[in-house]
This record gives sequence, structure tokens and C-alpha cells, in this order.
Amino acid sequence: MPKGKNYNKLPRNFRIFARLNSIEEEILRKKMSAAGYTSRSGFLRSLILYKKIYHIDTVPLRQELNNIDVGLARIGNNINQIARRVNATQKIYSDDIVEIKNQLDSLNEVMGQVFKKLEQLGI
Repeated sequence: MPKGKNYNKLPRNFRIFARLNSIEEEILRKKMSAAGYTSRSGFLRSLILYKKIYHIDTVPLRQELNNIDVGLARIGNNINQIARRVNATQKIYSDDIVEIKNQLDSLNEVMGQVFKKLEQLGI
């Protein structure tokens, strides 16, 4: 990282041009304001020089989130089936409660794995 009082005196001969949509431009303005910058150039130079860039492979995370989504759908379907049967027969079976509990436990395990991955990624 360049430092020292002479760094700011170096000529800046290269120009960067970027197109943003209205949402991206609004985000840029908000981030600049939050960081106390009024100059886009200064803000972007600061990002380039002093911010770390992380590449995060989101494929495994998306797969785990999809597993959670599928698990929630399965549990919701089972609860609906049980509710229909209870409404029709006025009886609830302990096996139904055990099945729902087992599914919730496995879903909780998958969610724990997702949170562990997020923690490892620093998210």
C-alpha cells in the first residue's frame, strides 16, 4: 500500500469510466456518505488501495439453503396432511408428532451446517 506524504502528490494520469444503473449509483452515494467521502475518486481510490476483496464460492451455500427450503416444504406438507386427518377423525397419533420432530431435528442440523459455513467465510 502506498504511503507517505509524497504519495498524494503523484500525478494521476489514468482515468476509469464505469456505467452504473440508478440502484448502483444510489448505493455508491450512500456508501460514500457513510464513509465521509464527498469525492467519488477519493472513495474509489480508498477502496482500491485499502479494502480487501474476498471471493466466496456460494454454490455449496446455495445447495444447503435449497436443502433447507426442501425440508421446510416437506415439513409443511406433513403438517397439512396431519391437520387434515386430525380434522377428519378428531384424533392425533404420536407417530405423527415423532415424524415432525425428526424432520425438524434434521432441518436444524442442516441449518447449523449452513451457519457454520457462513462463520468460516466470515459472513
